Amino acid sequence: MTIELLKPCTDLIWRSPDSGDKTISIPGSIDANNGYSLDIITTLGTGETFTVVPTSGTIDGQPSFSFTDIPCTLMLRSDAENTEWIV
Repeated sequence: MTIELLKPCTDLIWRSPDSGDKTISIPGSIDANNGYSLDIITTLGTGETFTVVPTSGTIDGQPSFSFTDIPCTLMLRSDAENTEWIV
C-alpha cells in the first residue's frame, strides 16, 4: 500500500481485516511536503508488526520504522531540509 499526501495534515486509520504483518510506503520528505504531518493510527490491537517505509530519505535516521499494533498512533512530521520524517 502506498500513501499520497494531498493536504498538510493526513490521517491514515489502518483497519485491515487481513491477518499478518503489514508494510506501507509513504512519500519521501521533500520540499513539496515540508512541514506536513502524517498520523498513522492502528485500531485492531492484534499485536502484528506494522512497517512504514519512505520512498526516499529516512524516518528518524533509519530506512524504515516498525511498531506493534496494540493499538497505536504513529505521528510523523516532514523535515525536507534533512530529507527525513521525524517521529
